[in-house]
Amino acid sequence: MGIDGGANKTVGVLLDVNGRLLASHRAAGCAIKGRPGAEALALLAAVGEDLCAQAGVGGDAACFCGIGLNGVDFDDEMPMQRRAIAGALRLPEDRLALVNDGIAALWGATPAPAAAIIQHGSGITTAWRARWGGETPFDNLDAGRIYDIRWEVMAVVARMIDGRVAPTPLKDRVLAHLNLSAEKFAEAVFRRTYDRQRYLSTPRLIFEAYEQGDAGAELLVGRAIDDYAQTAAAMVRRTGRDDADVALGGGTVQPAGPKFWKRLAERIAAAAPKAKVIRPQLEPEYGAAIMAAFAAGQDAAAFYEKALAARAAG
Repeated sequence: MGIDGGANKTVGVLLDVNGRLLASHRAAGCAIKGRPGAEALALLAAVGEDLCAQAGVGGDAACFCGIGLNGVDFDDEMPMQRRAIAGALRLPEDRLALVNDGIAALWGATPAPAAAIIQHGSGITTAWRARWGGETPFDNLDAGRIYDIRWEVMAVVARMIDGRVAPTPLKDRVLAHLNLSAEKFAEAVFRRTYDRQRYLSTPRLIFEAYEQGDAGAELLVGRAIDDYAQTAAAMVRRTGRDDADVALGGGTVQPAGPKFWKRLAERIAAAAPKAKVIRPQLEPEYGAAIMAAFAAGQDAAAFYEKALAARAAG
């Protein structure tokens, strides 16, 4: 069983020993902070119960459960979090692998033993490994502020409105998308009264404008590429392998076109010439299940390939 839980959604899968999908379930977000709350525990329990019900198996059928959860960040909190979640799922603690959601995303991204990931969804997670089982979060508290193109576009639009930056068509496209007037924009940003879902979908507008040569979008995407490349190069150095895979995924970069990916690959190549830029091959919930299979004694690379082939076969 693999479960990926973030701020906006929770997705679970149940795979058999040959990597075939038996069941899947999608629910609301279940991110935690410190001790898991009753609502998050109930949601995780419901996901586990529904997966087993769909597959027609008992609740204890999963030989191991892997969970990547937003909010699993501190060593001193993990034992308490694992006890609470194992109890909710009615699993022995020694059959539960609980990690930060960036780790689950890395497990799903690639079967390469040396790898790094930047997963930019509703939140931003980064992780690296030098070997299977050695996955490590990278700035999982975001103290170094990985560039968030969604928040930065708000600042650029504000500067276009007040004249500090020359306006481009991107300004009006963002205002229309957020259903805001230029006069009310700053107040909406300060008070966070804009539509959050529309805000989270601004990258589509930015990347479309970037492909069309909009100067404002060029500024934003160029800065994002530089920061992604710096982050990737730092993680590649930690793997000790200059040929590590570098995966970039998540809903924020999903709309990016070929111009973005070409420039990103060039920028990373300048810092880590042998690193390979890829998109994640499997979703984080699959990654959590592969992590669980590894913890249960399966060969991680072989199980990954089984799951990949089974998913491709439908």
